[in-house]
Amino acid sequence: MHRDRPLHGEAEREVDRLPTVLTCAIDHAVAQRIRDAMRNVACIQSFGSFVEATDALRSMPMPVAVVVGPQDAGGSAAIPFVTTVAAYQRVAIVVSCNAGLESSQHIRLLARAGAHEFLFRGVDDHGIAVRSVVESAMQACAADRVLVRLLPLLPDRLHSYVRFCVQFPRRALSVSVVAAALGIHRKTLFKYAAADNAPSPGELLAWCRLCLVAEQLELFPFRTVEAIANDLDFASSTALRNMIKRYTGMRAIEIRQNGGMTCVVDALSRSLASSPARIKASA
Repeated sequence: MHRDRPLHGEAEREVDRLPTVLTCAIDHAVAQRIRDAMRNVACIQSFGSFVEATDALRSMPMPVAVVVGPQDAGGSAAIPFVTTVAAYQRVAIVVSCNAGLESSQHIRLLARAGAHEFLFRGVDDHGIAVRSVVESAMQACAADRVLVRLLPLLPDRLHSYVRFCVQFPRRALSVSVVAAALGIHRKTLFKYAAADNAPSPGELLAWCRLCLVAEQLELFPFRTVEAIANDLDFASSTALRNMIKRYTGMRAIEIRQNGGMTCVVDALSRSLASSPARIKASA
């Protein structure tokens, strides 16, 4: 195992609080590019075998991303490892592999096993593209976790709306935009929400975005509210802070320190339980 830890003392303790990117069975040059691209953003650990990487993942307290090759040094295939890692739900999975028709079947199998993104050798395995692919995988993994928590709370016919809001936050900037993307009239969404005693589509959009914000607050201890607001296309960090306070009654730092998305989902559950329409329906 190799761990990229050039810092000492207080700086080293700060590195330990960063999310971990674990690399396994990938080319040394690609591993070095990942270390360079994620410097000061993540702590890097490298392994040669999937068995070692699996053992390490079981003891890691922080959410992580893994970047894996198609097989490890011992010749073991990546698919069983990817399937195992995908079951953790808090681990973003990137597969480093060759592009081209000859790899397409293997890529499909890895995607079905749970891979979030692919790092194609000689295409996007260098420079800023590496960091973009890893962060995209983390965002996709975060969206999966949000949906697991949100969908059971909401009526089935609003699930496609919620999925779009969570999976494409930079596109889901208004109810009209999402409705058009889904091929549904915005009035239909409001009709569904009213009939099912659910929050309005506008409120649901806000809750979806807040869950994603809460995931980033928990996942990236040193990421600022300003950076998160910019990443998710909020009008400003003040607008984001006001939305957090309005919907949850908490400040961003309180969400970061007290469970991240769990805080937001709990606030949504309380809001749903206290809805006049729901109270009337259950009476």
